[in-house]
Amino acid sequence: MKNLFIILLIFFFSSSFSQNNFESIYNNQSLTNEEKSEKFDSLMQRYIQEKKFDSLVIESFEIIRWYRGTDDLMKAIKLNRRNLAIMDSIKYEDKAFYRRNIYSLGFYESRQGETENALNTLKRLLRYNESDEYALRGAFQIAEIYYDIVGDYYKSLEYYKLCRLISEKLNNDTYLAMSTLGIGKSNLIINTDKSIQEAISITSNTIDYIENSPSMKISDKYIIQIYKLLGNLHSDRSDYNFDIAIQNFNKALKIAESTDNIKEVCLINNDLGLIHLKDKRPEAENFFKKALKCRTSKEMYAVIQRNLAKHYKHFENFDFAIKSAQKSIEPLISKRTNNLEELPNRETLISNKFKNQLISSLIAKADIWLELAEVNSKKDYYYEQAIKTIELGDWLIDNARLSDIEYKSKLFWRKTATDLYLLAVEVCYKTNRPRDAFYYIEKSKALQLLEDVNLKSIRETTQIPNTISKKEKALKAKITKLETLKSTTPTAEISRKLIVAKENYNKFIDGLDKDVKLLYKLEKPIEVIDFDTLNQNHLSPNEVYIAYIHDSEIGYGLLISKGDLILFEIPNADQLKDLTINYRKYLNTPITNNVDLDQFTETSHTLYNILFPEDIREAIGQKVITIIPDNNLQNIPFESLIINKEDARSYLIFRNEINYSYSITFLIKNRELKRENDNSIVAFAPINFEDNLARLTHTEEELKSLNELSSSNLFLYEDASKSNFYKNSENAKIIHIASHANASDTISPWISFHNKKLHLNELFNHNTSADLVVLSACNTSLGEIYTGEGVMSLARGFFYSGSQSVLTTLWTVNDKSTSFLMKDFYKKLKDGKSKSEALREAKLNYISSHSLSEASPYYWSSFILLGDANTIDLNTGFTTLHYFVLGLIALIIIFLIVRLKKN
Repeated sequence: MKNLFIILLIFFFSSSFSQNNFESIYNNQSLTNEEKSEKFDSLMQRYIQEKKFDSLVIESFEIIRWYRGTDDLMKAIKLNRRNLAIMDSIKYEDKAFYRRNIYSLGFYESRQGETENALNTLKRLLRYNESDEYALRGAFQIAEIYYDIVGDYYKSLEYYKLCRLISEKLNNDTYLAMSTLGIGKSNLIINTDKSIQEAISITSNTIDYIENSPSMKISDKYIIQIYKLLGNLHSDRSDYNFDIAIQNFNKALKIAESTDNIKEVCLINNDLGLIHLKDKRPEAENFFKKALKCRTSKEMYAVIQRNLAKHYKHFENFDFAIKSAQKSIEPLISKRTNNLEELPNRETLISNKFKNQLISSLIAKADIWLELAEVNSKKDYYYEQAIKTIELGDWLIDNARLSDIEYKSKLFWRKTATDLYLLAVEVCYKTNRPRDAFYYIEKSKALQLLEDVNLKSIRETTQIPNTISKKEKALKAKITKLETLKSTTPTAEISRKLIVAKENYNKFIDGLDKDVKLLYKLEKPIEVIDFDTLNQNHLSPNEVYIAYIHDSEIGYGLLISKGDLILFEIPNADQLKDLTINYRKYLNTPITNNVDLDQFTETSHTLYNILFPEDIREAIGQKVITIIPDNNLQNIPFESLIINKEDARSYLIFRNEINYSYSITFLIKNRELKRENDNSIVAFAPINFEDNLARLTHTEEELKSLNELSSSNLFLYEDASKSNFYKNSENAKIIHIASHANASDTISPWISFHNKKLHLNELFNHNTSADLVVLSACNTSLGEIYTGEGVMSLARGFFYSGSQSVLTTLWTVNDKSTSFLMKDFYKKLKDGKSKSEALREAKLNYISSHSLSEASPYYWSSFILLGDANTIDLNTGFTTLHYFVLGLIALIIIFLIVRLKKN
């Protein structure tokens, strides 16, 4: 009996234990969810007491998943965090299971709306040197959060690219497809020529894989979306192809219909509507209406209504257009109204996650108000509605832009802003408001550069704790190093390290005290200069500014002179892009025959008539002109425009002195920055190069002639090294670099020293205080054009580093003619001419000294002056200390003379 009792007791306890593990509780149908939750808590406590930590973390994870299944995400998150803390405390060895817990926590936090926590958690997966399943899934989830919730499309693009690299490494077809779609949709919103081309290339590669790989494992859902994406990309190309776009949309539609994917059928109809609208075909309306029939997200509904609004506007059904525009706003702010004038309250928009879509809808609405003004008698009413809508868009863009730290994300908002500002200038032109146009044009020009330089200047004149300053510079230097490495070796590992480095930098800035953080991140946008301040304090009677703003269809210019503003429409603005491309083609090589000369003269004179219409020529006269160009106009020299078609040498430079600036506000603010340099001139000419670049024989002569005019620190041959540039350029008054350089839409700008190249992003981490930087090299003013911000060129990098003006080049320069121009330029500077005047006279001297093809604009017009155009003293190498000592000696001498006279 005693033995039987012991056996029954053991059986009872073992049976009780078996009924109290996760599986037995989970499968017990008699328990409510609340009772199961209590038993799970008891089970966890028992494991803790018995120190059965392996069982604890494994079964905790199953309980976490159970909570998620019951939609109790708060409990799932709480238990997931505790599970990770326990794993950390016991130094849990199963790394894969540990990373699975990290991923699940980040996933649940994102579903719960804890965006910041989710990002921080998921980014932990990228801090390990492992490109595994969880790094793949984590990178994708981060990209989705940045795209769908934060609205930071450059960051989403970066993480989608990382996800694609990891998916290729792991041979994961599903994530290859998903990341391709992410890269495509991010690039579609960024919408530069470069981004669209990149997305087309990646998407086409994925389609080739789908069509030619029998073992491919990608579901029909993703194949539909990839064909649809390629259709959209071809639709959004600047040289869009209707037939190729339609071909891809039809492939997507065929698969969607055959698989009964109703949602995709509706979305493809919207895309078909858009391409028909772009081709100005009335069938677009039917496609949009088909798309509205399916249940879509708020964002997609807004997009379709906005597309309908544009369709109705094009076909002059303005009543329907304004109603559709209003309907495109309503779902984004969760408010319906019958009042077409009503706009969202600013306070409610601060945390709105649809800022990009809202701005697009506001632009569409303002555009329709403008069209209504043209066809109605109540013009003033409709113009006023347009201005109110634009003002809200302006405020919203500033709010969105300042919330980002990432540089390229800020540039995205600058591009978005330009569409709004061009529309605003159009309203100003039609309502005769040149002062308002001045404000909007200034806001459309290089505002990001202005803010960056301003912040940098404040930091340099503020006592920042040394530990903070050193840490910030070290973090930025790491980013720069990885960016340079990624440009040559785009691996998953380098991409992951770069992302982590950027996140570390952002986290460091966000963690600073408020007062210190303001030195790195603006709380409110910088104000552009107003016309009255400019007119009273900065304009002289013998100078004018001409600022341009345009797109592929319309354009305006603003002539700014002492006491006057003339706002004018650019005639035939739709021809500007093709004309500037052709003009550059003729400038890139010497003119050697009459046919080329006639074509150049025709193109150049046509451009002159468009950019300098009759009604502004009298106001310009022979005054000094500062050009603030836009878009492709940033790639041409105005000096070589032909004034008289009958005279092929009637260049504008004969009549006017010309210089350039990013904006008037930037020019003045940058001029006012305090610079402390030692009056020295440092000049670099490698002549020979370690990386097999061509020898530049005449650059040695160029530097030696500079030294003859004014004592200079010359660095020739191997002494012209990158390290010597860093060591000797910070306090120089003039920096002169005679070397090879290159840049384009696809090549990140660089200039070569004897041993290494200096890249644009490296200049952003360097300090200069030069009154003038001379880049006697090829293409130093070229780079990728960011709408609303300008060219990402070496010249821009030197302005960011602290320089006041940059003499830069627009194309590959001739070694010999450059030497001639530079020698004459410095001679004129030493004679007391302004920088702008010295350059003009050097060019005129070159033209008069050469004939036939050697006098072609190719040889002399590549050099342009950006920034401050005032005089610069080359007559002395004295520093401020020298003057102080001399003054002190003079005072002592005067004192002694007076004393001697008294005695």
